[in-house]
Amino acid sequence: MVHGGIHLGLQGNETASSHVSCRRNFAILTTDGQWNDGVSPIGSYNIANSSNDTDGTNGPLISYTDPGTGATASYRFKKQDNGANADPRNVGKSDNISGAGYTNTLADVALNYWSRDLRSDLVNNVTDGKPTSPPFWQNLTTYSVGFGVYGTLTDAQINSAKAGTSNWSQPVANSSSAIDDLRHAAHNAGGGYISVSDAQQFATSLRDLLLNITGETSSQAGVAASTTALQNGTKNMCLTTLRVNGGATLNP
Repeated sequence: MVHGGIHLGLQGNETASSHVSCRRNFAILTTDGQWNDGVSPIGSYNIANSSNDTDGTNGPLISYTDPGTGATASYRFKKQDNGANADPRNVGKSDNISGAGYTNTLADVALNYWSRDLRSDLVNNVTDGKPTSPPFWQNLTTYSVGFGVYGTLTDAQINSAKAGTSNWSQPVANSSSAIDDLRHAAHNAGGGYISVSDAQQFATSLRDLLLNITGETSSQAGVAASTTALQNGTKNMCLTTLRVNGGATLNP
């Protein structure tokens, strides 16, 4: 996991007082097979609960206030929000373009941690609040990597589902459709999916992915990869720290 240590539990010698509101958080999920357990609880989120069709249920309202102008904005995940007036942050996230969705999916878990404010005790100032910008609230962006595994949907079908013009496949444990779910999860969590077939390709793709993450955050007011970002009216700085669980911590 790559994160700024703001809302996913304390890490190492961190304290809650060291957490800052403007850092973004990322997870990289890698697998060489299909998921096969749809009943284990993940923290307080149990995907075996049939009510947890997260991408088929409207989410909570999250508010934003511009620190300079006082202008306000908000976000709420809305199911099947794919029309001409859709919020671009919602497009293609629901399982189907109409009708009921699927429960017990990885895509539901990913959306749960992307579409909710995970630290309501911190001000929402991660980005500028625009619909075309990354989320302004504290959440988790997830990227997924499939090592030598393939789903049932073609790239063209995946792109159509992401555009909200066709349905995602219904995932089944221990089947290729679970890889479609892996790709759906990356989309629902604002990340991306990478398919690799050998160790060298995996190493190259992982490097490119980390560079993409640091490049994405360095271009935003909330986080900087190799510089500091000063917030208006404060003396707080947001610095990117890449921490890979089980490995080293990389600082700019």
